[in-house]
This record gives sequence, structure tokens and C-alpha cells, in this order.
Amino acid sequence: MKHWIRILVVGTTLLASAVSQASLVNLSTWQAEGSGLWITSSDGTSAYQTSNSPTSILHNNTASQGMLFTGQFGVATSSDDDFFGFVLGYDSGDLTSASADYLLIDWKQNSQSAFGGQSKRGLSISRVSGVATDANLWLHSGSVTELQRAAVRGNSGWGDNQFYNFELLFTANLVELTINGVKEISLAGSFNNGGVGFYSQSQEHATYRNLTSTVLQPVTGQVPEPSSLAILALMLVGLSVSRRNA
Repeated sequence: MKHWIRILVVGTTLLASAVSQASLVNLSTWQAEGSGLWITSSDGTSAYQTSNSPTSILHNNTASQGMLFTGQFGVATSSDDDFFGFVLGYDSGDLTSASADYLLIDWKQNSQSAFGGQSKRGLSISRVSGVATDANLWLHSGSVTELQRAAVRGNSGWGDNQFYNFELLFTANLVELTINGVKEISLAGSFNNGGVGFYSQSQEHATYRNLTSTVLQPVTGQVPEPSSLAILALMLVGLSVSRRNA
């Protein structure tokens, strides 16, 4: 029995080593693109977009698959009712790149007519393939293909001056977004290993704060995810019982 206990301890330790502690992200090192103006706090723990301008992105410019990001986001004003959210798999220059391939999670407060169509209130995830015009981003048309509406907030807008806790999981084959403990988006597929960033479309004071990142698994290895710890434990306990009864 002691032999199997040693194996269990070693195995779980090795798997646990694939998960790092959450680290506070310094947003002052991130890169801004688009027409907006991002202001970062002096300690790098928060950032907001100041203007009611077309597409604006603040991103980490780092391949970010195998990561879990947590923090708070919201719109710190009662002015306007447009989009804010996240980009994933984003490479520097993608706003104007014909080869762009990234995911867009955006949240609109109210439905609105513009660009010859209507943007829908609510939270969703889309894939951007190539150059996306403001009209494409607004209407989820052309190079922007909507993939999934959020489970609860798919038809509900964000609140003025309200902040939400979020968990954003990004791997090669899975994206999940949880807001205030509710899993809103869970999308499987094959995704580009680009950066993670913040997104604003015609919405001032889109604000992000207290962002942390956690490495879920090494990028270079085929290491089981943390949920495998429980499976390994059950397997080894079963083996120990079989050996004892033999």
C-alpha cells in the first residue's frame, strides 16, 4: 500500500506542477491598436479606454493559449450603450491584416440600427477572419462570423457603472468565459495561438482591472489538465485495492 501511496503522491505532484499560481498582470506593458486612447494606472493594475471612437484594442502581444485570466470589467459611465469585451488569438496588426484569425467576445448594452443593419443587445463570441471593418464588427457580418450567444446574457446588456467578475479560459481547443460565477460561453474548436486583449467599439470608459493570469499547462508538453488529478487518484487507489485483494 505504501508503494501505491508514493506513486500517488509523485503523480499528483507532477500534474499539479503543470498549474502555476495566479500572477497579477502589469497592463502598462500591453500594446494599444486602433483609434481609441487607453489609459493605464500607474501601478499597471487597471486600464480604460477614454473615447467614443471606432475599434480599439489593448493586447498583451504574447501567445496566450493554456492560460486562465481573471479580473473585473465594466463600463464606468452612463454615457452610450455600445460594445466592449475581449479578443483572443490576436496578433499585432490584425486589425488591418488580411490573414487575421482571432476570436472576438463582445457585449452590447442595447440593440441599435447602424451601417444599414442592426446590432444585437447581449454577449456573444465571433471569429474574425481577415480585415474587419467597423460595419463588420458592429453587425457581425462579412469577415466577422458569430459563433455563439452567451448562455444567460446572450440577449441582455451590460449595466452602467457596474463591474463584473470574469474568468476567461483560452486553450488551443477551448474558450470559456464565466461572469459572476455563471459560465456564459463554452466554445470548442481550433484556435490561433495569439495574444489576449481588451476590446472597445464606440464605447468610452470600458474598464478592466485586477487582471491575473494562471498557466494551466506548459505550451511545449502534452501534460494533462488539472482535472486529471482526480482521475489519476482514483486509478491509483483502485490499483492499490486490487493488489491488496489479490
